[in-house]
Amino acid sequence: MIDSLRTRSRGVTACLLVLASLKIVFPEPAIGRESAPITLDQILQVWQDREAAFRSGTFVWKEVRFLAKGGHRSGREPFPPQDVTHKYQRSFMFEGGKLRYSANHPGVWAPGMEFFQREEEDAWDGRIGKSLVGGRPGDTFDYRGHVVPDRERAAPGLLPLRPILAHYWPSRGQVGSLRRLSLTGRRGKMDISSCIVLEGSPGVDARTGVNRSIWLDPQRGYIVRRWMAAQDGKSLLQTDVFYSEDPGHGWVPSHWKTLEHRPDGTLRQSIEATVVEQSINTAIEPEAFQLEFPPGTLVTDLRVPCGDGDYQKFVIRPNGTKRIVLAAELARGATLQELFDTPPGQAGLSRGIGMWKYLLVGSVFLLALFGATRAIRTLRRRAGH
Repeated sequence: MIDSLRTRSRGVTACLLVLASLKIVFPEPAIGRESAPITLDQILQVWQDREAAFRSGTFVWKEVRFLAKGGHRSGREPFPPQDVTHKYQRSFMFEGGKLRYSANHPGVWAPGMEFFQREEEDAWDGRIGKSLVGGRPGDTFDYRGHVVPDRERAAPGLLPLRPILAHYWPSRGQVGSLRRLSLTGRRGKMDISSCIVLEGSPGVDARTGVNRSIWLDPQRGYIVRRWMAAQDGKSLLQTDVFYSEDPGHGWVPSHWKTLEHRPDGTLRQSIEATVVEQSINTAIEPEAFQLEFPPGTLVTDLRVPCGDGDYQKFVIRPNGTKRIVLAAELARGATLQELFDTPPGQAGLSRGIGMWKYLLVGSVFLLALFGATRAIRTLRRRAGH
């Protein structure tokens, strides 16, 4: 009996030794370690597959922007004179190549160095693109708009939209940016993500001295976790993106934070964004991508060139009709009401005629004064003789 137990014990020990040796020969794959080198084409394919899965999307997010004292770059005096914080909202929707973007955020009126609330709209309905921005303080027009002939020029600024576009619609601007980068073989740790790091090639831009990089999480479909622009080892601009897991759509962007520093390392501004509404793969009415210009808008139609590198302009009357605006009328300083009330080419003429009247009267007065002076001198010379 004892011999039998000893024999079994020796057998178990032998099996354990064999298993141990097998573990040494065939090690378990380490978490986060790829069996083959990652290529740029692999990443782009994953992005392409993800984009194909998202037919449409509607997103609303709130932003909190902190601007440090003197953080605004234009103007002679530091602006703002002290730290300020603004809260505002942006939204974006897309479907089948169509898009609509809107924001109501603070702008800076440079001549007066003051903040004002700035409305902004961009749309592409599949045929033409339109953009609309609110007028600045003291502007002749309530709004200024553009009509653009192609989708690329209909896009709003990419920076506020970058976390959304990179995830749901990467072919719109982000694929081109990625192709200008190279895999470094380095890893970057960011909370639960062990990210691969891609950098510009060459690493540092010879003209600006800026090194641009992007961090991707290979364990979650190469989602973007960080964009960074650095100079001399110091971060100038950095955006970190955070995700939440959606039951039907996997990891989706939920909030992001952007930090912008001055070259000396001090903070210029920060922006924190939080998604408050989202709807994915839900049908959107075609009218949602139609942008109508409100009355008082000066519109530049980039489809209609009119010489000297300029394009046709028109203003929207209160009844919704268009009134062509000529460059000469703008040069004369025609008011919005004058443009409403006169035919094309006639606005501001009375102001121009009045100016010429003053110039004419002034010229006649100077000529009369000159003539009288000469006459008096002539009479004095004769009297002296």
